[in-house]
Amino acid sequence: MVYYLLTLAAFSVMIFLCGQAVLTEPAKVDEIYRPAFDETTNALNLRATLRYGEVEVKRDVRLRLAPEILSQAEAERELDQVIGELPDIIQAANPSLDQVCQDLNLPNSLRGGTIRLEWVSDQPELIDETGKFDPLAAQTGQTVHLSALAELAGHSREVIIPVCLSRPPAFDPEAAMLKRLDAGVRKIEAARDKQRIELPVELADKVDVRWQTAKSGPPIGALVLIVGLFPLIYINRYQRAKQELFHYQRRIIREIPDFIDKLVLLLNAGLVSEAALRKIADDYRKHLSYVGQSPLYDALIEIDRRVAQTNSSLIGELRSFSQSSGVRELMRFAAIFDDNLDKGSTLSEKLEAEAELLWMNRKKQAEESGRLAESRLTFPMMLLLMALIMITIAPVLLRM
Repeated sequence: MVYYLLTLAAFSVMIFLCGQAVLTEPAKVDEIYRPAFDETTNALNLRATLRYGEVEVKRDVRLRLAPEILSQAEAERELDQVIGELPDIIQAANPSLDQVCQDLNLPNSLRGGTIRLEWVSDQPELIDETGKFDPLAAQTGQTVHLSALAELAGHSREVIIPVCLSRPPAFDPEAAMLKRLDAGVRKIEAARDKQRIELPVELADKVDVRWQTAKSGPPIGALVLIVGLFPLIYINRYQRAKQELFHYQRRIIREIPDFIDKLVLLLNAGLVSEAALRKIADDYRKHLSYVGQSPLYDALIEIDRRVAQTNSSLIGELRSFSQSSGVRELMRFAAIFDDNLDKGSTLSEKLEAEAELLWMNRKKQAEESGRLAESRLTFPMMLLLMALIMITIAPVLLRM
């Protein structure tokens, strides 16, 4: 209902806007204005109504108005105005241009990009073309001349602005020292014509430098990796047990058809259910050294021992083992065995049908494993085929 109401509200708003657009009379336009030279191109949507005699035609028109073109006098007047504003623009946070103690603001353009500026400094080591101020090299009373070339619509004007430096009473020389270190490193790296390079002991402006081998930091990456392993280990703490349980269940599933066949054979030979199970357990115990360990028959021996010692119910122990193993085939066998325990021929017939079904499932699983193995071999076969193709066409490629 909320979605329906929201959709209805949106539809109502659209109907209202459409009706308002249809019923509103268009305003009459007598004049339009072209954008100023420092503005962007403007687009206007207008409707033109044409009439000739009794014929009337309406057509929507889209006008694209480019910025106005300045005349030479207007461009020079605009440049004069910008040049007059430059001292206040470049001053930035300094008290004045006579007391420059920090970076200046040297813009590359003004008036929305219509006026381009190019800066040149006669002492870039003190103030460079971007306005960066070096307090370590600067001395109070030094003068730097900044040349600005302003261009507008093909017209240009150049002005030289002198600035007087004033070393700040308190500044952090770390950035200036690092700047000189970077310049020294670039100079060392550029000396490729020398095999033996002497490291300088003094940089520009009497900045002393001492070179030492860098200390290797702690293996942060290894620490992070180790710390990240803890949650991964916690998440996968039962992974090995799950794998063992999976293989344990798979072995039981593979052994159930053979076990049921043995049980059916003994039941048809005239043995009762408990005697047949005990016979199977005794045979396994005798031939354990030949057949190897089996989880299903080991559990059967344990069930037989527990029944003999505690006088518990055989079917109860068998049902408990089937539920704890988590194998559906074993649970189904226990249910059939429990329902037909006192029915010899019926039990044998149902177990035969169950065994046939299990053998069929085992055959299907074998076929699926074979198809999976074939799909996994596809990628190595593709690699071998590509290698064969490359070996075949390699002589042709070498001759080209």
